[in-house]
Amino acid sequence: MLLLTAAVFTSGCTGAPGGLSPATPPANHPVAAAVDQGRAHYTDRVVNLLITNISPDPVLVTSATLHSPLYDGAADWKPTRVGGTKVSAGSTVSLPAELPPAECSAGQAADEAAGHRITVTMDGERSGLSTVEVRANDPHNVLSRNHSEDCLAQAAGSVAALRIDQTLKVLPGSRSALVGIDVRPTGGKESLVIESFGTTTLLDEDSKHAWPRNLRVDGADAASRLSLQVVPMRCDPHALAEDKLGTRIPVSIAAGNHHGVLRLDGGHDFDRAVYRFITAACQAAGQRG
Repeated sequence: MLLLTAAVFTSGCTGAPGGLSPATPPANHPVAAAVDQGRAHYTDRVVNLLITNISPDPVLVTSATLHSPLYDGAADWKPTRVGGTKVSAGSTVSLPAELPPAECSAGQAADEAAGHRITVTMDGERSGLSTVEVRANDPHNVLSRNHSEDCLAQAAGSVAALRIDQTLKVLPGSRSALVGIDVRPTGGKESLVIESFGTTTLLDEDSKHAWPRNLRVDGADAASRLSLQVVPMRCDPHALAEDKLGTRIPVSIAAGNHHGVLRLDGGHDFDRAVYRFITAACQAAGQRG
């Protein structure tokens, strides 16, 4: 399997973020809804359910659940505090919800977007307790993108598990290091192609040691290890302070009918090892890191 981690979010009320326009519900519904996802959480399988209060009165949102034909099950917002979240008139609350397993069977309807809906339970000062279901706008195609990546991960994972070794091997001189990628086939009959690995905001390919490309992996192959020799991508002080995806290694994969890019997550120990390496390598090169 390809390792991804879930993130914990906090909810908050704002105006509609990023210029998003929640889908307009029937006139008798007090809320409108949309789906979005921050760039830092592309690999976390957590999306934000944006609930906008279009009524003239504040409402207390106590539950929110996303339903989509792209997923097998519902994505529930889990409140972080008792009593729900208050949303003032005209404000938008962002509620995190982890996506359920993707539905990757053949023959899905072409217009999946029409089936994105959010069920909201709320308590209004004048309207009382009610539950409504509204269409969820998805202007950035968050759900279809996550779905494509999930189905690619399923197809690839049925052939082999790709795992980053959490121990980053720093080479003599401290200016380069080796990232180990363990390839563990499942024993099945299918195959995949690892087309290439990509750079990140922190890690670049060592120009003297090309990374592996166009590798076919069969499910019946023996376990193996790939090595990526890396150097710092940048040494300015903001590189580490503002890092979000710099330790997650992109890999372009073709598996079955699926093709795309997934990001391998080595976990917190790997993250810390990369940060230490970047700092030491930049200092060895006489640059700030």
